[in-house]
Amino acid sequence: METTIKTLINLKNGGETEMERTFDIEEFHKFLKLAKQNAWTPDAEVKKDDNLRRVDFTSEDYPGYLYWDEYHGDITFVGNEVIMYYGKVVWKNSYAGIEMELLDDHPDGKYLLGLALMEAPIKYSYRGPREIDYNDYKYTCMSMRLRDDYITGTDTIIRKSDNRPIFTLSYGGSLIRTYDDGITTGDASVKK
Repeated sequence: METTIKTLINLKNGGETEMERTFDIEEFHKFLKLAKQNAWTPDAEVKKDDNLRRVDFTSEDYPGYLYWDEYHGDITFVGNEVIMYYGKVVWKNSYAGIEMELLDDHPDGKYLLGLALMEAPIKYSYRGPREIDYNDYKYTCMSMRLRDDYITGTDTIIRKSDNRPIFTLSYGGSLIRTYDDGITTGDASVKK
């Protein structure tokens, strides 16, 4: 599904001009999945400032897209994921979570979290699959899609041997739609 959005282009003389670009929701989902698979890899450049961590991701295969994920904290944490398309924020996901037991003390659980994010279906690339297991750990994504472009839910990792949760994260995100850009997705349309 494609739609046209307006973006501002900075001119060399210091001014700006408005330009229309085509935004494809399927392309967006493919980029988001690729970003989640690559953003927090061991060789990713993580920017650190006090207790803030941030990664940025772009791909030559998806010109104009920029993904970033930044969060504060460790044991308890809050963060935001953002995708920009030619300088315009088109998607945002906010999250907050807690490690009831340090994931660093549960390497299989930590591995499972990364695996879950990499295994997300393309159409629902916001978080992981509904359920995935690895050794003694189980990841569950309980999400509610209110529309194709708006989602809220909770991720949980439990240790199966004692059914004890070690990690939980709540999130909510959406494509950013305004009256000006008329992005149409799912069953809703916003037109000026």
